[in-house]
This record gives sequence, C-alpha cells and structure tokens, in this order.
Amino acid sequence: MLINRPQDMAGDKARRLVVTPSISAARADGGLFLDDKVVSGLIESCRTWPGPVRAIFREGPRSAIVFGQPYDPAMLGFELALVDAGAPIPDALLADADIILAAGDSHHDFPLQAQAQRLGIPIVYIIENLIRTRLQIIGVSGASAWQRMKSSLWAIGSEIQRRRVFRGAAALQANGTPAADVYGRAHADVLCYFDTRLSRSMMCGEQAMDKRFQRLRAGLPLRLAFSGRLEPLKGADHLIPVARELAARNVAFHLDIFGTGSLENGMRAAIEKDGLSESVTLHGSVDFETRLAPIMCDEIDLFLCCHRQSDPSCTYLETFGCGVPIVAYRNRAFDGMLALASGGWSVPADDPAAMAVRVAALNDDREQLVAAAIAARDFAGQHDVEATFAARMAHLLAVLDRTSARAG
Repeated sequence: MLINRPQDMAGDKARRLVVTPSISAARADGGLFLDDKVVSGLIESCRTWPGPVRAIFREGPRSAIVFGQPYDPAMLGFELALVDAGAPIPDALLADADIILAAGDSHHDFPLQAQAQRLGIPIVYIIENLIRTRLQIIGVSGASAWQRMKSSLWAIGSEIQRRRVFRGAAALQANGTPAADVYGRAHADVLCYFDTRLSRSMMCGEQAMDKRFQRLRAGLPLRLAFSGRLEPLKGADHLIPVARELAARNVAFHLDIFGTGSLENGMRAAIEKDGLSESVTLHGSVDFETRLAPIMCDEIDLFLCCHRQSDPSCTYLETFGCGVPIVAYRNRAFDGMLALASGGWSVPADDPAAMAVRVAALNDDREQLVAAAIAARDFAGQHDVEATFAARMAHLLAVLDRTSARAG
C-alpha cells in the first residue's frame, strides 16, 4: 500500500529509486513508527538521487525498532509504502522503478532478485554481515544448544541462497571491508562504503581537539568512553573488568558509559562492589547528535570497544569523526579500517587484561593518542555522510546507465 506520494514527485517516473529497508515499520497514531537512522539515510538519498525515492517497509512490531520515533509520512519528502511482514512486495510497487536497492542481510528480500529480473529492473543489494558474524551472534544469543544448532544450520542455508541471489544482482554495496572482501569474490561490481551518521558540520574541529591535546599533555586522568547497547554481543560485560584492571595498574582514568541494555543493572552493581564509583559512570542513553557527539569531541581521549563480532558498526567511523581513537578487540571489521587509517589499536579478543595493558601503555605515551586522534578524524572526514551517500548514489546511477546501455 502506497501511503504517501509527495506532490512534486507525482507522475515523475524518470530515475525512480526504490529502497527496501531491512528494518520494519510499525503503525502509530497519525503516522508510522520508523527507525531514525533509516529515515535519515532515506532523506540523504533524496538529496543526492536525481529523481523520486520510494521506501517500501514491511510491517512489524514496534518493539523491533530500538532507536525510532513516530513520523508523519507526508512530511518526509520520499514516497513510503507499507506491506505485510510475510507477504511478497506487489509488482505495482516496483514496476515503475528504474533501479531497486534491497537489503541483502534480510532473507525477505531474496525473492526480489527474480522479481526484478522478470520486471526488467536492475537490483543492487546492500550487505553488511558475514556468515561468520551471523554465527557469532547466534553463539552468544543465550538460547539453548539445540536452538543454537538449528539457528546456525538455518543461517548457513540462508547464506547459500544469499550468494546465489547476489550472483544475479546488478551490483552490491558493501558496508565495511569484510563484506566487500568476501562478497567481492562472487561479484565483479562491489562498492565498499563505511556507515556513519556524521555530517561535515558535526566533525570535530581543530579547536576542540587542541583543548583535549592540552589536557592530555598536562597529564590529567585519561577520559575513556563506550557507547552502545549494554549487551554481551557488544562486549559490554567486559567494560567493568577492563576498568578493574586499569585501577589495579594505578592508571588515572574516568570511563563514561553511554547506553542501556540487559547488563545495565549488573554493571551498576559491579561498579559499586569493586569500588569504581569515582572512576566509572553509567549515563544511560543519550541523543547522538545533541549529546553524545559533542561530549566525545570535547572530552574523550580514547574509546573502548569490546565488540565480539565483526559487523561493520557505525561506532567506528563516528568515533573517528569525533577525533577519538579506538582500542578494540580484534575483529575483521575494525582491523579492515585500521588498514586504511592509523586511528587506533586492536588487542586479542575476549581479553580485558590485554585491553588494559594497551590503555596503560598509551597513558604512558600520550603522543600516540594525539597522532591517532588526528589520523582518525582525517579518515572520517573523507567519509562523512554527505560524501558516503553521494558515492553510493553515483554508483547506482553508473549501474543504471550500464544496464540501460546493454538493454538498448
């Protein structure tokens, strides 16, 4: 069902881009409850794409949208359609598209490849996660061993189908180097990009960074931070052990933790039990643009990232854009970024002591932090949200031109 069609797009068929987000939408009073990041990405696509943009959402529970809010579809500036969760997308919503951008991480979008081929429309898939990452997520899900085995077998079967579908796509857009490397072996046209919400105007400025460097060189306590869901998958259960190890090494620091999740109460109790109340603060969730980014830019010297999986978290590039280097558990996504920018350090996974040793060494040689902060910010400056979406839309246009030339 097409919910809205902005007036300036009515009747305009030329260069219509249809996007099928992987995150669902829920009905809300007078509108739809949508994921904030998806909406901002669609708005950015509208700014860059030379024609109308239509987003086709599948309906789902509001509880599945972690970071969202109600939106009035008439105020969004792009066409919006809603289909039943388990139903195929009707031809009527795709037939006037010039190109389709689908979610390769979602098995719901696999049938779109054959549908697009039947309709004569090129389709490009976005891909983020590797099968290894999917299996890691299942492994720490907390489900029974029998359920984990069933889920793993389903994921492997789905991966076989995914690769078959990708071979029939016009191109792929890979978020992060791991997906670009792996799926680039199966497709000749893969664009690698790095996910971010940071605009040029939000990048940390020289003045703010210089103030932080002055504090670092004055020998004041290190300001450390983590932001994200407080869940085992994100390694949040290792943050307090890292803080405990730092305290045991007599490192002067303060760790600010931003986020909520199932581990929050346990972390709060551990902070109290270990006597870390003066050194660790749980802030809960804060708005990224108005609170988190300014705090990171103005106050934080180093970001602690205990992610266990290799998904291309936007945390990496957004932290870099705030001029903050990262020390992280070794994974393919972060190591792939470090190969392009000297904005941090990786340590053996699942080893809080190793992370604390690295932080203590950086505390003793703070010029390393200064150099990494500059390198991180410079790299992120090449991949701000405007540049990223401009490159992605230009890639889609190139695919469209190429396929149109072949058809002609």
